[in-house]
Amino acid sequence: MYAKKISLLMLFLKLAFSSSFAQTNLEDSLVKNIETNSTAKEKLPSYKKLVDILVTKDFEKCLLYSKKSVAIYEQQNDVVAKAYFTKYMGLAH
Repeated sequence: MYAKKISLLMLFLKLAFSSSFAQTNLEDSLVKNIETNSTAKEKLPSYKKLVDILVTKDFEKCLLYSKKSVAIYEQQNDVVAKAYFTKYMGLAH
């Protein structure tokens, strides 16, 4: 009985910690994609996914990447992308 409870507890802890580490790895991968891609069009999917993750996790980083995105897509005259990231700026505030 106790062995079964301990096994279930260990499984739960493993799942809880593995997903948080995977999320961090995903964030790091997205940031790396943003840094290595050269065009705004190539960066857009990574910025979108990154702010989507950060809006519930780290408001300051979400705000930072949203502001960077707004500046980039404002220069590109991409009003749809600019509006998307402006929304996230508001959500992060």
